[in-house]
Amino acid sequence: MRRRFLTSLVVFCASALGAGVSYAAPIIYSFEAPVFTLGQTTPLLNKPPDAAGPATFLTSFTDAVDANGYVISNVHNNNLMVGQTLFELTATSALTLTFNTPVTQLSVDFAINTGFAAPGSLRLVTPSGTVNQVGSNVGGGFPGGTLNFTTATPFTTATLEGFQPGGTVPTQIEIDNLNLTPIVTGVPEPSTLGLLAFGSAVLIGWRRKRRTSPLA
Repeated sequence: MRRRFLTSLVVFCASALGAGVSYAAPIIYSFEAPVFTLGQTTPLLNKPPDAAGPATFLTSFTDAVDANGYVISNVHNNNLMVGQTLFELTATSALTLTFNTPVTQLSVDFAINTGFAAPGSLRLVTPSGTVNQVGSNVGGGFPGGTLNFTTATPFTTATLEGFQPGGTVPTQIEIDNLNLTPIVTGVPEPSTLGLLAFGSAVLIGWRRKRRTSPLA
C-alpha cells in the first residue's frame, strides 16, 4: 500500500511538471499591409500575423512548383474575400505553410476557380491529417467556403491546394482570414520543480530503507 502511494506521488508530480503546455489565443492572417504588400509574390518568408497574435509567431508561405506562384491581391473572387488576399497564379502549385511554433488548429476562407461551374474543393494536407472541403455558392463568383481542421497532434507544416470537381485536376485558389491556434510550452514554476524533487527523494529514500531493513 505504501509503495503504491509513493509511486503515485511521483507520477502526480511528473504530471504537474508536464502541465506547462497550454493553448494560446488564435493567430490571424488577413494579408493586409504593412506586413503584406499588394502585388508581393511568394516566397513570403517569416511573416508575423497582421490581424491578431504576437509578432514572435512566424509563418512562411512558399510554392515548390513556381517560386512566385502566389500573389497578394485585392481582386475578390467571392464574398468571403475581404481587403487583400493571397491568390494563386499557377494552377498546378500547392501553397506550403511553415510555422515556427506547432499548431493544433487551422481554418481559412477560400475561393475556387472552377469556371463558375460545379464547386471544386480545397485540400489541406498536414502530418496530422488531411481534409477536403467542398466549396459552395457563397456569392460573388467563384465557389468557396471555410475549411476547418483541428487535431490533438501539433504540426508545423501544411499544404493547401485547389481542385476542380472530382478532386484530381488542380485549379487556382484564393485564400483569406487564415486562423491558427498554436501551443505554448510554459517553463515550470519553481514550486512544481520542488514538488517533483520532493516526491522523487521520498521514493528513493523509502527504497533504500527497504533494502537495508533486516529480515523479520
